[in-house]
Amino acid sequence: MRNLKRALSLLLSSTMVLGMLVMGGSAAGYKDVDDSNVNQEAIEVLQTVGIMTGDQNGNFNPDGSITRNEMAVVMAHLLNLDYDYYRGTNPFTDVPEWAAPYVAACAAEGVVAGIGNGQYGGNQKVTAAQASLMVMKALGYFQNAEDFGSDWQVATIRQASYINLFDNISSNAESALTRAQVAQLVLNGLKAKMVDFTGDKGIQIGDVTVGYNAEYTARTNANKKYNSIDTGKTDIAGNNQYYVQLGEELYNGDLKLADDEADVFGRPAHTWSFDGEKIGTYVNYDLMVEEYTTSVSGKELYDVVGKTAFDKYDFSAYVDGKDDDFYKQISKNNKDDVDVTDNGALTQVFVDSDAEEVVVTVINTYLAQATADYSESKDKATFEIYGISGTETVSGEDFNVADIAKDDFVLVTYADNEIQTISDVEIMSNVEISKFSANGSNVTAVTVDGTKYDSSATLTYDTGVLSNYTANNLKDATYNVYLDQYGYVIGVDVVDKVNNYVFITGVDDASSNLSTKTWDANAIFMDGTSAVIEVKNDGTLTEDGPIINQWFTYTKSSSDVYTLDAIESTSEIRFDDNGDVAQKHSTEQQVPKIDDKHISVPGISSRVYGNDESVYLLAELDKVTVSDASYAVIKGVDEVVTGVDNASFEVWGWDKAASEVGGVTSKDNAHLSYGVYALYDDDGHVIAAVVVGESGTTTSKVAYVSSSGLEDESYDKTTEKWTWTREVIINGEKVLLTETNDEDKSVLEDDLTQGNWYTIKYDADGNVRSVSRFNDASEYATTIAGAVSLIKADLKDLIVVDIPSTTNVYTLKGKTLYNVTTDEEGFRIADNANIVLKQETDNKTTTTYEQGVAALESILKDLNKNPDHNYSFDAVIEDGRATSVIIVDNVGDNDFTGPEGPVKADYKFDALTATVGDNGAVKFSAAKNNTISTWDMGNAKVEYTVSVNGGTQRVFTQNIGNIKADALAGQMTIPGLTVKNGSDIVINVLVTFNGTGTDSASVYTVGGTCYIF
Repeated sequence: MRNLKRALSLLLSSTMVLGMLVMGGSAAGYKDVDDSNVNQEAIEVLQTVGIMTGDQNGNFNPDGSITRNEMAVVMAHLLNLDYDYYRGTNPFTDVPEWAAPYVAACAAEGVVAGIGNGQYGGNQKVTAAQASLMVMKALGYFQNAEDFGSDWQVATIRQASYINLFDNISSNAESALTRAQVAQLVLNGLKAKMVDFTGDKGIQIGDVTVGYNAEYTARTNANKKYNSIDTGKTDIAGNNQYYVQLGEELYNGDLKLADDEADVFGRPAHTWSFDGEKIGTYVNYDLMVEEYTTSVSGKELYDVVGKTAFDKYDFSAYVDGKDDDFYKQISKNNKDDVDVTDNGALTQVFVDSDAEEVVVTVINTYLAQATADYSESKDKATFEIYGISGTETVSGEDFNVADIAKDDFVLVTYADNEIQTISDVEIMSNVEISKFSANGSNVTAVTVDGTKYDSSATLTYDTGVLSNYTANNLKDATYNVYLDQYGYVIGVDVVDKVNNYVFITGVDDASSNLSTKTWDANAIFMDGTSAVIEVKNDGTLTEDGPIINQWFTYTKSSSDVYTLDAIESTSEIRFDDNGDVAQKHSTEQQVPKIDDKHISVPGISSRVYGNDESVYLLAELDKVTVSDASYAVIKGVDEVVTGVDNASFEVWGWDKAASEVGGVTSKDNAHLSYGVYALYDDDGHVIAAVVVGESGTTTSKVAYVSSSGLEDESYDKTTEKWTWTREVIINGEKVLLTETNDEDKSVLEDDLTQGNWYTIKYDADGNVRSVSRFNDASEYATTIAGAVSLIKADLKDLIVVDIPSTTNVYTLKGKTLYNVTTDEEGFRIADNANIVLKQETDNKTTTTYEQGVAALESILKDLNKNPDHNYSFDAVIEDGRATSVIIVDNVGDNDFTGPEGPVKADYKFDALTATVGDNGAVKFSAAKNNTISTWDMGNAKVEYTVSVNGGTQRVFTQNIGNIKADALAGQMTIPGLTVKNGSDIVINVLVTFNGTGTDSASVYTVGGTCYIF
């Protein structure tokens, strides 16, 4: 071959465009290639020698395809062809510029050929036959056209199979090869023997070759560099000779393959190295005769090994890389399972006939959980491995762990006191387990959605769930089920559903003597809903009364009777991750606040902490009188907050709680609900807490209704629930509220009115639970002066200013808003206040959202320029400063002239204006044509053609009779039409009338179009 060098330089200058085949010299591995990929060895060897590497994201893309153009690049780099020499000499017409020198070099060396008509077909996917022919030509095969016989593909595939080029490649002749398969094909070629043609080319008689004999003989050489990949020898003419492999020839003996080694798990293996640096150790799967992922008997292993090997060969065995003598259980008379084999344990059997050795290995897979987020500074991640004590830390240099977050689960294998592999775990999330199967205390299987999943031998997580799955508090639970790569259950943990726990505030036993009588109890659930429920009288509730205030777990019967199970409240639980829970009532002295700085509450004997999942329920108090005794009871929930970072509560004690309900009989535990009632788990985290106190998070709940109606309404047949959405403004930002229930009755639709302020209450899922008008005089003002008075009174932390449409002039002095018209004292605007402006521009209503004092100043200046200005001004004031402002400009901007519409008339209205009244009727405030404004109209009749919200046009008729033209608007109305305020309406108006007096026989028309948005 021309310019075929004996060694491949590592300093190749060219790279494959588009990141498909980037040059490099490191065998660091790839994010998307691990030992589960049968072609891993080939991919990593070719990466190191610089023939094929991955993309800029650290991926090899093993399943991606390769075109014939790209295959020419691979071959040019493999053979180190001087492709620069061939620039501008490409014999094909369809090869792009980037690929041309590579294709030309390969064509000149006879490695590739065209497809006819001067074309190479470079964009076609390279097939198994095409790629293997390229490699075999590099080895020295197919030097003559006669070698192909009548079918080149048949000849190519037959010879490639014979020299093992397709080992670890599943393909047929015309299949497009993947990147991984091309890497394997090239590596197989590097290990293959080079050949020379030693046959007889015969003689040419016309177009026929006579006497051709196709014979190729493997090259041999005595140089020791040819002993670097194949260690076998041949004796030729009495001299020790080595077969010449392609990899030995190309890399001058620097690419080495060492056999007779073992990997970290004890499996027979070989090691590749290049230029003195180790590439990797890879299992010699050619020696493997069988593998299992279930229990296997001694007899089964005997049958696989065979009698000859059993009688004569040496045996060794390893479990997770450690020597073991379980091979002694291999026997034709042992039908029992070998001890260390089991579900999820990979058992592999290797038989080496040349070395007369049998090796049996068992590799367990373990579930591991990250103990912290990946440390970027240390480039490390740490895992707890379930089934192996302690934690193990791995480096980002060895494993792709940059995306690992605390509590993430993975699968690992373990040997030589460290993690060897990390892979993804399949998680069936939030599923119901209908059946736990067990053998004694060991869970052997779980059934999910009718499918039974057997347990892995290393199933140890979660010990609390596995040992307590029959407990009442798990009956209605859902679970996360973790599966290993073989489909066995390797972990189970319980998901705390919101209805696993209930807070009972009070109980009425109905004074019955029947032991089977149920009791009525006021219950608060973790989504913030409350209800009076029937509870089973089984002794769990030891007393009745208006104040119980305890947490319970529960199950519910088909007849809606609740069975309660008590939660520990006197003896501290062990913090051992076994699924235990406990509760503790704390006073306001113990817990004065709960917020992002005060995150802990007392447990029974230890402090416990809120986290992102903790649910805080702000209690709604009420006064109940029973037998002349007054009690402050928890009636329901005013607010639901999820996550301690989002909480802001002042906790009340006896005095404040009693004052809130107007006094109680006695300030003691028997008559008062107060403090914090916390439920926590054995991780030391607050699950939920009922808080008696005051919320500091009101801002996030006060909403201005900007929309005229619902955004969307839907019904889900699966959940049998309705969902409604509606747009509001909260804290100066557009928010889409969501409400869901099964009653087909929406507070978002029925209880909200556009332009008003409301307090929005949410459930634990962030859905709207209830709304109420925000108009209490202690926190609501309709003038600037009123707002200033409330600020000075300092009764509330939050004040809403709702100034209706006005012609007053509001402006800023520095950061203070005041009324120029009345010279009212003003209030301050926060530096980062959110500013909302709704106005009509070019006949279209738009809402803009800005921020800061400068934005507000600019808006007010623009509005005040109009002498007829008319706008409403709303604001939310916190701690004396307006944090959000909403301005609605009521001056229209529809001064435009469009083309003539569908109304054809003698005269056109110069002014035609209509509005929608409170009752939904359309009224006209202007209907004037200057030319006929002084006329008398006889027998006037009006035809209205109306389209509402882009809907179908409807026609309405009104008979007015005799009228002055300038009085027409006052009499015009559309009979029988009512619309919602805020609707988009287009009205075409045509008035037909007679002249009067001597002109009474004449008929005239006047018309026009008006719009209401």
